[in-house]
Amino acid sequence: MTETLTAAQAKARTPAANTDDATSPGSGGRRGTWRGAGARIASAAVVLAIWQVAGDDSRQINFPTVTRTLRSLWDLTASGELPRAVWDSDQTLFLGYAIGLAVAVPLGLAMGTSRVFRAAFRPYVTVMMAIPMIAVIPVLQAIFGLGFSTRVLVVVLFTIPYVTTAVATGTASLPVDLAEMSRSFSRSRWHRFRTVVLLHALPTALTGIRLGLAHALIGMIIAELYLVSTGIGSILTYYRGQFDAGAVFAIAIAVVVQGYLLLGLARLAERHAIRKVRPA
Repeated sequence: MTETLTAAQAKARTPAANTDDATSPGSGGRRGTWRGAGARIASAAVVLAIWQVAGDDSRQINFPTVTRTLRSLWDLTASGELPRAVWDSDQTLFLGYAIGLAVAVPLGLAMGTSRVFRAAFRPYVTVMMAIPMIAVIPVLQAIFGLGFSTRVLVVVLFTIPYVTTAVATGTASLPVDLAEMSRSFSRSRWHRFRTVVLLHALPTALTGIRLGLAHALIGMIIAELYLVSTGIGSILTYYRGQFDAGAVFAIAIAVVVQGYLLLGLARLAERHAIRKVRPA
């Protein structure tokens, strides 16, 4: 029974998962991987060279060179100021993202499997995706204040709509023939949901969870800049007021690098999870 369902699931994999396999770095073999790495290194070298030439270190307020930016990054890191600020902001990010997932995943599953839930909640999810969230911050500030809880709530609101939409889409896209086969072979509705619906929705859901992390990062930065903060937003505002362009760029680079690493880890976890459950 389980083998029959698994074979059917293999044939009915989502296009997103197949596209991911076709475009993954290893699909073109080792030569393609090295070419891709070489292209990335070359493009980064060109960007850094242009940046270095375009920079001007004659005044602190001017657009900084690469060397001045890296020097400021080293100073901020060595003093402990940047790591403390990053950790403070990360508490907002991780807590808000975790709460967002705890709400969005069950809601997405409910919307994907129930027309009633889909009709009831889809308008709100759509509005959350369409409205500029920065316009909502003054409302949240008036209701909840300027503290940590409001910053966490902003991250939650940035996370929920994208994860919910992805999970609901993956759950609702189960092919009709696979659904009928699962009803014939599965012992119960819960067994069918666990062994067929969830496995089918997994690739799309994991992609949505990863994109939700990207939007959570954006929400964290916006909350840091527009609400009272002791993290990244605080030191960024301070050095901007000091007209220290090198420090401002260094802080921005630290945020970008952290986001790149977090999304890279999420991507690796996504691939590992898909390989774990995908039939051979």
